[in-house]
Parts: sequence; C-alpha cells; structure tokens
Amino acid sequence: MAYEDFTTFTYADDDGDLTIVANKIEVDSVGDQGGDTLVYKDYGANHFDSAFTHQFEITVNEEHYDNFWAISGSTSGLPSENITYFGIGGDRFFINDYVVDDQDNSNIINYTTKYYITIVFDGANTFTATIRTGSHAGAVFDTISVAGVDPTGFRYLYAYTEFWD
Repeated sequence: MAYEDFTTFTYADDDGDLTIVANKIEVDSVGDQGGDTLVYKDYGANHFDSAFTHQFEITVNEEHYDNFWAISGSTSGLPSENITYFGIGGDRFFINDYVVDDQDNSNIINYTTKYYITIVFDGANTFTATIRTGSHAGAVFDTISVAGVDPTGFRYLYAYTEFWD
C-alpha cells in the first residue's frame, strides 16, 4: 500500500495544533480553537470523479470534534457547498455530504482504540466508510455511508480539518 507524504500537503495551523511528518498527522488540541487548522492537497480538476478507495488509521484519546478526511472542490469558506467528509463528533464517527445534507453516524467509539478506516466511493454516488479494529482486514466495528453525492469537480483531499461551527 502506498502512503501519502503529508509533508507535501498545504497546511494552515493558526493555533499550533499540528505535528506533521511523512505519513502521520498529530493534533494536540480538540475542536475549534478559533483559528484555521487544516491539511490538504490539490490533485487537479475532477480527480475524484471515478471510483476510489482511501485507507487511514485514527486513534482518538478523548472527546473530539474534527474531520479526518474530506474531498472538495474548494479550499475557501469551508464547509463549502461541495464537500464530503469523515470525522468525529463527540463519541461517534460520522460521514457527511454537505450538498445532499446526508449524514450517517457510527456506534459509540472506545477512546484510545486504534481504528482502521476504509472509505470507498463507488464511482456513482455513494461513499461508504468501513471502520475496523486490529487492522484494515480486522473485525468490522461499523459501516456508515452517504448516498446521492456528486463529486464532479472535486480536486482537494483533506487529511485534517478542524470541526466547523
């Protein structure tokens, strides 16, 4: 499996919350602290128009309100009208699409457990996040999805954004 090199991503860290190394992002504080905190990369116009799979790992140590994965057609005014994202709201993971106003929530998580997330876009209009423990092939903790999504024009991959008010 190829890993993203997060040192090649663009980032804003107004509050000094991020530590970024080649294949890992650590976030020191939780939720919206008032500044902009985000990590993203421009993959070019229409990059996310066809089927794809993204995998990543998350360990949450306390109640959090942040987004750990997103794709969008914009980098300004987030959340924009064209964004699909995966994050945590309190004690549950969620996947959300801003345009279709659809969100699905996971079961209550266990803090300090490492979760292995696989997000699949079917190439038509559905994003599915399978949440596992142990490994990407491990036991399924939950599966959540949003449908009716049109990612035409999506070009930005977000590896982290703070939670929006």
